[in-house]
Amino acid sequence: MNKELGLTFTQATVLFMLKKKGELNVTELADILGVSKSAATQLIDGLAKHEFLTRESDEIDRRVFKIKLSLKGLKYMESLRKKVFCKFSFVFESLTKDELNQLVKITNKLIKKNEKNKE
Repeated sequence: MNKELGLTFTQATVLFMLKKKGELNVTELADILGVSKSAATQLIDGLAKHEFLTRESDEIDRRVFKIKLSLKGLKYMESLRKKVFCKFSFVFESLTKDELNQLVKITNKLIKKNEKNKE
């Protein structure tokens, strides 16, 4: 567990995925992480215990739970975003506006390529 952030890398990944997707069920989360449903459930249980996320029954299928970030989870993610921004902002100070624009374009291109590769 990362003492500064309070979570393991995998737990933080779960929170990032929930921030990006809005909500997931256990099967979707397990597939994204490449782990078993029981491993995903253990991750969810630990994060729920610390109130980083909530579980709600699906209205159509009560056996399925929708997992979402809680208010504490959202605040944590915002805090984490600020920490990361502060730690890396000095790196970008040396780039010109044009260089930053190029970096954004290249990064977006890499992200799109990666997303297509997942399909």
